[in-house]
Amino acid sequence: TNTEEGENGLLNASELYEMSLRADLAFLSACNSGSGAFERGRGVQSLARALHFAGVPSVVMSLWQLPDGPTAQLVPSFYESLVDQEDLDKALQSAKVRYLQEVPHPLQAHPFNWAGLQLVGEKEAIPLPGSKGMHYLWLIAMAAGLLFWRLILARRVAP
Repeated sequence: TNTEEGENGLLNASELYEMSLRADLAFLSACNSGSGAFERGRGVQSLARALHFAGVPSVVMSLWQLPDGPTAQLVPSFYESLVDQEDLDKALQSAKVRYLQEVPHPLQAHPFNWAGLQLVGEKEAIPLPGSKGMHYLWLIAMAAGLLFWRLILARRVAP
């Protein structure tokens, strides 16, 4: 967002509507990234909707504030499934099932910890070109991680 002093380093939905993005997937693991203001006749105005408008056909988003531990387990598992060319919805489902199979304590299996991650948009597998596929996934994962930490830091610094 631009301010009188310049750029504040945060990206908001209104800025995304002005962009044209060339990405197959956006993974928004930050808290409540799938929520937004409801507008009659238009639905929920979220980052996911803005990303779709900007040209990103598939978005994984968080519907509520998920605990960091489960999210940290789900994300790598999701990307591993993408390398295996699973459809996006199946990759997310596989990541959730693996998480449930590996939780050390039954309370961590509560849906609050994992069910908030949802896929919106196209569900088909992302075509990964040859051996470069893994490089693309790392770039996507790094970008998602940087955005996640940027949002966490902004939340800590915000008044």
